[in-house]
Amino acid sequence: MSFIKELPVNEFEFDLDFDGMLSEFNLRKNESKRLLKKGDGRELASEEEADHKGWILDLYEGYVYEECSRLCAALGIKDFKVRIMSYTSEDYLDWHVDPFPHTTRINVLLTEPFPTVFENGDYSYRLAIVDATRKKHKFDNKGKPPRAIVRIQVNDFTYDKLCDHLNDINYPSLH
Repeated sequence: MSFIKELPVNEFEFDLDFDGMLSEFNLRKNESKRLLKKGDGRELASEEEADHKGWILDLYEGYVYEECSRLCAALGIKDFKVRIMSYTSEDYLDWHVDPFPHTTRINVLLTEPFPTVFENGDYSYRLAIVDATRKKHKFDNKGKPPRAIVRIQVNDFTYDKLCDHLNDINYPSLH
């Protein structure tokens, strides 16, 4: 199976300790900062005005960071940032494109894999390369249990180049 650049999500497997990562997040989630944005830019909004609501925890050390480092090393990724995005049962992200189009994302879902909605459909996954810096997507967690996603920002590959790289090294995808 190969990574398909035309798809906004390419799921794959890696031996990550999802339970251990979730345990560390649960111990550290009080360090998270509130995300309140309006529109597709970096404009901050009030709780009432925001159409993007969630929580952000940037990581530079710890077990989640170490697991992400191990994944990135196995994939040949050297320049990356790790953050956990979390959502309560009242949070949501309206249609948007993530910033930094010269990068791409690897998402690791630590909780129930509710779908991410792209313009061409819904995608459920546990671990995937996600074309979030070029394609509009949204997520609505209203009325659902809390959700936590590790987002690895890959700085040394665009989405297309990472798909090509993983195909070149014959890394198996789930497609």
